[in-house]
Amino acid sequence: MHLGKRIGVALALVAALALTVPVLAGGWAEVKLDAPLNDIHAGETYQIGFTALQHGKTANPSIKPVLRAELLGSDERLEIAAQPQGAAGHFVVEVVFPREGTWNWQIHPEPFGPTEFEPLNVQAPIRANTSTSVFQSQTWTTPVALGGAALLILLGAALILGRRQQPAAPKQG
Repeated sequence: MHLGKRIGVALALVAALALTVPVLAGGWAEVKLDAPLNDIHAGETYQIGFTALQHGKTANPSIKPVLRAELLGSDERLEIAAQPQGAAGHFVVEVVFPREGTWNWQIHPEPFGPTEFEPLNVQAPIRANTSTSVFQSQTWTTPVALGGAALLILLGAALILGRRQQPAAPKQG
């Protein structure tokens, strides 16, 4: 082998080792949720807070966490980047599961491997009561309108009574 080729191979090996050492030094990370997810409904927005712990101990603020979810039995997938919030290594992701069903999900604290969670049973959307009457939807205006009407009636009654109680002026003649 020529000296130039040997130097080229040696440089390639050094470069390969230099790129793999940081990966080996980083190890792994796990994600700890702030609270369990319960009573999830399709179409609602949920904030999921979590801390990414390198080696299960040290909060790591330099990762790029991504929530990934997949609806079982379909091609529907979600991928949402989390945002840092609060203490170092704490993140929040806002997610809306568009359909009911069983969703497999994970948070991937890149560049580390994902933390997978128990599948979520997303329930049907919460339906708003569509039979709301005008009076129900404007509850603050009803007392104001009634109070105003009562005030006008009292004012009118006071004016009428005030006129009746005044003595008649003597006739001049």
